[in-house]
Amino acid sequence: MTYISGPITGVDGWQEQFIQAENWVKENLDKNIKSSRLISQRLERELGRTPEEIPWEEYMRADLRELTWCDTIFVMRGSEGSKGAALELHLAQGLGLRVCHQEDVCQG
Repeated sequence: MTYISGPITGVDGWQEQFIQAENWVKENLDKNIKSSRLISQRLERELGRTPEEIPWEEYMRADLRELTWCDTIFVMRGSEGSKGAALELHLAQGLGLRVCHQEDVCQG
């Protein structure tokens, strides 16, 4: 399973960027994905709260839990300035997950 990591906070159009990355990964790398976007949507539904009502730390806890079930992390372009993406990459490396950067050619 592949976890898709990328910047969210302060990024205009982040949802569309995630959708594009999710589609690319499904077509070229792994049909089974988890992403910050999908996890955020589920968390908001489950809690019945708006994104503004959920603290960043709560999103990160949910994301990091889901990441532990994956064997690959796909790091989206522009992630280098994201605190959350840096945490996800650090955890993935610590767990020995395969790391695939969007800038590189990724092969399944």
